[in-house]
Amino acid sequence: MAAAFYLVGRTNHNARARETGLLAAEALLDTGIVVAALKTVSQRQRPPVDHASGEFFDRGTSFPSGHAANAWALATVVAKEYGQHRPLVRFGAYGIATAVSLSRYTGTNHFLSDILIGSAIGYGIGSYVYREHHDSSLDNESGRSRKRASPSQDCSLRSRQHIAGAVTLMGLCSGGVCEVSPAKLGWYFTTLPTGYFAGGGFCGPGSDPRRQESQGGRFLPWRPSPLPS
Repeated sequence: MAAAFYLVGRTNHNARARETGLLAAEALLDTGIVVAALKTVSQRQRPPVDHASGEFFDRGTSFPSGHAANAWALATVVAKEYGQHRPLVRFGAYGIATAVSLSRYTGTNHFLSDILIGSAIGYGIGSYVYREHHDSSLDNESGRSRKRASPSQDCSLRSRQHIAGAVTLMGLCSGGVCEVSPAKLGWYFTTLPTGYFAGGGFCGPGSDPRRQESQGGRFLPWRPSPLPS
């Protein structure tokens, strides 16, 4: 299912479907790791064994239910991606996950506690993956294209690149690989980071008003001191 979402998103240039596939795959992978670890530790026997005694630490693989965990992990990602404004999608995804979970109980493959814990694990991991990696710009669009970065975001990215370049230059020069005067090297190492951190980046409203100029309500880029010769 995760692969299907991703392929559809790639084919139709649908950013939301592509993200759904990626997040679903991550959630399923994380869920599989957690479930495998718990099965290895608990070693609970399945219901048909030993008259459904449900003994732990007895070389079993019942606790928790992997099917329930995977179903709820996938359903949670899909519901959060598409069900925010579509209640039927949300109820449908969770309804399918519930049906899969109950089928493992009615088929005597798991105890009810295996189902409940597995479902909770899947829902928790799916929610965490979505919260941490969801692209919020998709919430303001149809999902077919990503929102272009604002000028302030572009400027912030460029400022970080400038600082990274300055730090790299500092490392090269400290190793004797380049020929830069000490005054110019000091300018790279102090003026650029100072302008970024104290001025809130090289553009946009910063925390230090002395490093910004306002003209007609528009903030102008912060201007560093002249580069020494």
